[in-house]
Amino acid sequence: MLRNEDLKAAVEAGVITKEQQAALEQQAAGLRQRGSDGAAIDVGDSETPRVTRGFNDVMLALGTAIITVALMSQWGLPGTAVAPAVYATIPVLWIISEWLDVRRKAVLPGIVAVIGMSVAAAYIGSRFGLESLDQAASKGTLRAAFDLSVGVTFWMATAVAGMNALYYARFRLPFALLPLALGVGIAGVQALLLLFGWERTAAIPQILGLVFGLMLFATAMWFDTSDPHRRTRNADCGFWLHMAAAPLIVHSLLSIFGGTALAKSGVGSGLTVALIAVVTVVALAIDRRALIVSSLGYLLAAVGYVVSTASQLLGGSTFASLMVLGCVVLVVGMGWHPARRAILAPFRGQSWLANLPPVKA
Repeated sequence: MLRNEDLKAAVEAGVITKEQQAALEQQAAGLRQRGSDGAAIDVGDSETPRVTRGFNDVMLALGTAIITVALMSQWGLPGTAVAPAVYATIPVLWIISEWLDVRRKAVLPGIVAVIGMSVAAAYIGSRFGLESLDQAASKGTLRAAFDLSVGVTFWMATAVAGMNALYYARFRLPFALLPLALGVGIAGVQALLLLFGWERTAAIPQILGLVFGLMLFATAMWFDTSDPHRRTRNADCGFWLHMAAAPLIVHSLLSIFGGTALAKSGVGSGLTVALIAVVTVVALAIDRRALIVSSLGYLLAAVGYVVSTASQLLGGSTFASLMVLGCVVLVVGMGWHPARRAILAPFRGQSWLANLPPVKA
């Protein structure tokens, strides 16, 4: 079966026109949504990122993981400050990516390589941070032990962000945007703490995290709206950016109002549930379940408070809380498309809906 990449290559070769390409893609999409008898069938979850094309990709990923673990097993060689295998991890996995990502178009091995390279970059960054901060401590310019931990975290996050920026620039692997975004966010917060200290910036990290999370959400929406049918790499980029943005937004908002302890109080539980309800409505509108996943921890805390103060009939608040949370997740999952239709029904016919994934019947 011809893929969209084949049709694009045909256009570049002058075999067909762009108009013919669009018509063929539309026709193929229609055929995929109907069975041999012409009846409509479920085309699957459009939110699922492209990770594997089959078990061969799993084998390639397994081989990449084994090589990564082999390299990591040599990191702790005695008698050396930093084992040479640490520095070898990134170029070895980069070479593997050149073969698998570029030539074989295999995504899953690339994800494994990104994880291994990120861990190696974090380790190298931490060692660099320790050495530079030790020099600062010897000169008396290091204020406290707090600065040491913040500085090491800054260099770890910076190294991870830099490595993934280079990786994405070369391979365009959407998953690399997740550690890249988190690395930039963490490095920014740590830099702020290093410059001004915790006393002056106690509330700033939460505000900065919220602002950065909203920026990531806006970037993810840019990718999403550029591909509302989620057929290209942009959809995968949007997915991983939503995975990075969601926890930053939810955690920062609740931290501003008191954090997890707030969710375990009466007023806080109501506020937590209300915030998660808003997040759920947004997730339904843009058809992104990833936004809800990061809220489950806070929702569990709120549900636990309600259950523990209501009764112990189910044999313990932990058991009851998990049961209630599981039922809520199941209900949301099973009723996702009907709920989305209901939320977007009042806006039917408006032009901006064309930028969102179509509502399934």
